[in-house]
Amino acid sequence: MQDILLENGYTISLLGQSDYSAVTALNQRCADHYLLHNGRVPREDDTSEIFLELPPGKDYPDKFVLGVFSAEKTLVGIIDLICNYKSEEEWTLGLMLLDPAQRGKGLGRTVHTAIIAWAKARGATSFRLGVIEDNLKGQKFWSSLGYKKISEKNMRFDDETKRVNVMSLQFPLSD
Repeated sequence: MQDILLENGYTISLLGQSDYSAVTALNQRCADHYLLHNGRVPREDDTSEIFLELPPGKDYPDKFVLGVFSAEKTLVGIIDLICNYKSEEEWTLGLMLLDPAQRGKGLGRTVHTAIIAWAKARGATSFRLGVIEDNLKGQKFWSSLGYKKISEKNMRFDDETKRVNVMSLQFPLSD
């Protein structure tokens, strides 16, 4: 994958095994995410899960783990995408995690716009994602980008079941 250059000097690149320690460090900085979802601080196996977890019927060529790098080449974000899941041309955005020091500055919107363009060039027409009901900031963020709630489901996070709002965004036909 060719790097995606963002207007702020940041880049989005495909992550691999050599980025494992940087992802682990980012997970540690994003402990608020893990506390909200899992009720605990991040563990080493959370990094493995980002790289290895797949939904039923999908294989690794369908999975893209992307890193958002600052102009100084520090990993400040992770994006986990599964192509053509749950349906053809619909991609699942499994995770978009940004370093807390980078939040609230427009980076999430900038990254989202860039990954839509990238996914559209590969045949995607929509994104689907899930946001736990307790994540009010996440609900507000995704709604502000145009995502609409399409269903609810219960999901297991470690030892707890949580209510998740499934949201979808249909991409505009032209840019």
